[in-house]
Amino acid sequence: MQTLTFAPRTVARFAGLMYLIIIACGLYAGLGVREAMLVPGDPAATASSILEDPFRFRLGFVADLVMALCDVAVGVAFFVLLRPLSFGLSLLAAFLRLAQASAIGINLLNHFWPVLLLQPGGAGAAFAPDQLHALVMLFLQAHATGYLISGVFFGLCCLVLGYLLFRGHVVPRWIAVGIVAAGFAYLLDCTANFLFPDLTTYTELLMLVTAVAGELSLCVYLLVKGVRA
Repeated sequence: MQTLTFAPRTVARFAGLMYLIIIACGLYAGLGVREAMLVPGDPAATASSILEDPFRFRLGFVADLVMALCDVAVGVAFFVLLRPLSFGLSLLAAFLRLAQASAIGINLLNHFWPVLLLQPGGAGAAFAPDQLHALVMLFLQAHATGYLISGVFFGLCCLVLGYLLFRGHVVPRWIAVGIVAAGFAYLLDCTANFLFPDLTTYTELLMLVTAVAGELSLCVYLLVKGVRA
């Protein structure tokens, strides 16, 4: 039986394309939908914002779902690329990425519950307005916490992935270091949110800077150059 194989550069560019979709969908769902529609400390205004544009809120759900699917594809692509360096570590990185995608997928229920509660004739009709608005805010907060849980898996994945990229000279080493830095920043931000919430202003900024620098650089390099021979 003949095995179907692809050139490493083709696999790398496919990973870069998936990464680009992940970044675009993640930014849209996170900043363009949830951050834009959520009014901190005001459940009634948040519910009203969702009711004014429910399609946009649903589109954010779909964007996150597409992002999770692309994460699975990226995990498989990196495993194919990096398994000659270390089968065990490349498999670990893939499993961590799949765990992250699974956590995001399950957590999307918390994103969709406000739609079900607020739609006419939905389950929210059984609650008083104040209770309904409080429930909507609760599910959105639960979704934010679920994202942080998925970030733990992703941070660990970045550490393993960055090490393999650095060790194998697959991409320039400064990009590999950037991925490792992003992994530490994700883990630090998750830890701060769970244990030291007063520090999250600083950890979120650190995570944003390192993630943009490291992940976007890796995405662009994979798309333009592929991998080094």
